[in-house]
Amino acid sequence: MMRLKNGKWFAAFKLKGRMVGTSLDAYEHERAKAAMNLGRLLEKMERGEEPSQLRKKFRTMVPRYWEQFEKRIESKKTETIRIRNEIAIRLHLIPFFGEIKFEDTAEDTIRDFVKVRERKGATKSTLKKELRVLKDILVLANPGFEMPEIEFSHKGKTQSRALMMDEVLNVQKFVKAQSQEFGTTYKIIYQILAFTSMDVKEVVNLNWDQIDMETGWIRGNRFKTGNPVRIPICRRLNDLLKSFKVRNIDGRLFHGMSSKQVATALRRAFKAAGLGEFSAKSLRHFAPSLLGNAGCDEAIIAKGLGHSAGSKCTKVYIHPYDSTLKQAFKLLDEGYGDFENKEAVTT
Repeated sequence: MMRLKNGKWFAAFKLKGRMVGTSLDAYEHERAKAAMNLGRLLEKMERGEEPSQLRKKFRTMVPRYWEQFEKRIESKKTETIRIRNEIAIRLHLIPFFGEIKFEDTAEDTIRDFVKVRERKGATKSTLKKELRVLKDILVLANPGFEMPEIEFSHKGKTQSRALMMDEVLNVQKFVKAQSQEFGTTYKIIYQILAFTSMDVKEVVNLNWDQIDMETGWIRGNRFKTGNPVRIPICRRLNDLLKSFKVRNIDGRLFHGMSSKQVATALRRAFKAAGLGEFSAKSLRHFAPSLLGNAGCDEAIIAKGLGHSAGSKCTKVYIHPYDSTLKQAFKLLDEGYGDFENKEAVTT
């Protein structure tokens, strides 16, 4: 299995029916080192790693990644995820890892990548998506690869509480004022966001084909995950949708709108209402919190949010209101009172 060639030790063996030769990184006088490297090589092969693949550069495996991606796209992926992953690979992963061999992609290299991206403002959420793509590419050459534990320093913004009903109604007064041309449209989009917990992009691209006024459902797929979602049309939303007098030829509720344009306008409205820490994204937390505080089961709320069954993400969108917390703590008084009454009877 070990043989000398031009003063260096090489390993020659059969792999999947073909002969493979690879350097053991040792000169003729370093026989012990060659044997040690051979042992490590055999361990890697037992884990399913191929020496020839490990010596390839990162960028050479990207086409194979897309081949694997296409096999999964019909059942699990969406065009949105394809675009997101393409951006991650082209703008971030290839510039950093492109010329690095798979065998040289160590834990420290990955942590260095995270530090570089964080310095450029990447949040924990963004980096987790990029690292997922990175892992999918690395396992093509190294099936036994495990992503190291990463300590993220830039965790991104988190919402500490949900908007109250009076706050949602108050912000609504400022939405229309954001544009003379689109003010009324912004207000309608704002209300749909509050009544459905959809993302801005999903509402801006909402099509009449997704809306069934007769049965009272909005159907579609989450932009980020592609998960199917069904949202009941409440009475207020029903009245709002019925107020549309003219329908666009392309079937969209809103014509000539961009999600960025709407999100910017709503951010200004929140700021004008004295709620600058909130944004259009905050409205996605509003309905789940309202339902959760009313005692609605988390699994039902997850359905409305378009989350997978058992997803831990649902908890992030449900915030306890102060009124609910106060009501819960009244149980302490009731329990203590019952205990005192029993004590009085027994004594």
